[in-house]
Amino acid sequence: MDAPAASAPATGTFGEGKLRLLVLAERCALPQRLLQPLKRELGLSAARAGNPVELQAALRRGPWDLALLFLEEGTQEGRGMLELLRLCRHQAPALPVAAVLEEGQATLAPSLLAQGVSLVAAAQPEAVALLIRGALRAVPPAPTAPQASRQAAVAPSPEQEQGQGITPEAVRAALEEGRFRLLFQPIVALHAEPVPIHEVLLRMRGPDGRELLPKDFLPAAARGGLMPEVDRWVLTRACDLLAKHRTKGEALQLLVKLDGRSLEPGLSVWVGQRLRERDLEARDLILELREADAARDLPTAISLLQRLGELGCGTALSHFGAEPSSLERLEALQPDYVKLSPSLVGRLSEDPRQEATVRVMVQSAHQAGAKVIATFVQEASTLTTLWQCGVDYIQGYFLQRPEEALSLSPVEEAAG
Repeated sequence: MDAPAASAPATGTFGEGKLRLLVLAERCALPQRLLQPLKRELGLSAARAGNPVELQAALRRGPWDLALLFLEEGTQEGRGMLELLRLCRHQAPALPVAAVLEEGQATLAPSLLAQGVSLVAAAQPEAVALLIRGALRAVPPAPTAPQASRQAAVAPSPEQEQGQGITPEAVRAALEEGRFRLLFQPIVALHAEPVPIHEVLLRMRGPDGRELLPKDFLPAAARGGLMPEVDRWVLTRACDLLAKHRTKGEALQLLVKLDGRSLEPGLSVWVGQRLRERDLEARDLILELREADAARDLPTAISLLQRLGELGCGTALSHFGAEPSSLERLEALQPDYVKLSPSLVGRLSEDPRQEATVRVMVQSAHQAGAKVIATFVQEASTLTTLWQCGVDYIQGYFLQRPEEALSLSPVEEAAG
């Protein structure tokens, strides 16, 4: 579900000579009042960011020509927006920023000027227009339509890039011939109780014996409508494995990914039957849904996660924090775990500015009652930052590659 219009970024089409304006504002009406006439006159393209998540998403859609800061109406301090400004200056230091001040906000001027921010008065709309026209003169022309068309013509689709040569029939044959197998990767505690948790990963052996990664065969499974069947195959084997370890008295929790095409009302009933047949503790099975898949049918996703929670299963939301509406979806879905988007974790070592965004995501998840898992941890330097940000669990090749054998000894020295 998209964010309300008052706070969701609304991005226009960037055309030749158009100013790309990033509006830093919460829910005040001032931006609309001042900018709407200029949008019609000058053909502005604008996006709004009112919190760190929206800012991160907007900066990824850049570059922007000018950022315009609006403080919430009636505020003297404006701490939230000043913090957003600080984050913006940190992550996009070359981006020009101007602040529109209302009467009574003049006390903020010294702090803003010290950060290199230009100031204009909200009571002088002509000054705002002059500022924007000045920025507009510096905007270079966009690529011509033929150039854009040529670029689009050669860009491969995701399905062209992934799954080439694999057909739905090949996936069906692998299911029927037993050529799927499971691998496991541990999820290691940083700030949480070190209970053995493993993510279940799927591999497929081709007719020639070559092992294929999910990116090689899942697009074909999706085209053939096989994803619900593939997911249930994985869930069945995961439940069998949990039952095996339960009879040995060994603690184990398994996290299983669900494809968006498996979101159907009957899935929770089916999972409940598998759990009862094997006399399993439902809490040992954690079902993970990608945030983008949940967003495509949010009511069904909410219902499914609620029903799985009623069974006692754990629920997880992956790729969290990659979209402007992440915090709203977190509140709506109420998962037990969130897995930070790899785009946040992967750049921590090379871009320390990401740390502020990760901290916000972790704090928001904890406030919603969810534990936080950082995936794709590839190096030791990232561990220290994740520890300082309060991340509960980590996962990645730096700790252990996916393996066919389970490691049931929690790695407790990860944060050392």
